[in-house]
Amino acid sequence: MSFFQASFRFYNEIKRHNYVTPTSYLALLGTFKSLLKDKKNEIINMKSRYEMGLGKLEFASNQVNNEVLLNYILGIILIEGTLRLGMVLSQPRVKGCLEMLGFEVPISLIPSLMP
Repeated sequence: MSFFQASFRFYNEIKRHNYVTPTSYLALLGTFKSLLKDKKNEIINMKSRYEMGLGKLEFASNQVNNEVLLNYILGIILIEGTLRLGMVLSQPRVKGCLEMLGFEVPISLIPSLMP
């Protein structure tokens, strides 16, 4: 809707003319400039928070990857130690320990000193 159409509609509905003075126009421009500045600051703030959040997610992802790798290595060391312990303990006890830790190892892979 153009300015002229809006002004004509205003006159038809309220029976008043619409006048725009230089002072009121400058006030409108000042208000618009102020709102634009506020919105720009709000967007800059949101962008900053978004970038900070991405940085924290990247850091957390790296930490999780490091922990997964460490747990994998420690799991291998634990399995090796458990298999060595199988030479001293009975095969079913070692198999039970491995299953309790979440590993499925065939009993034939567990060395034993027992016949």
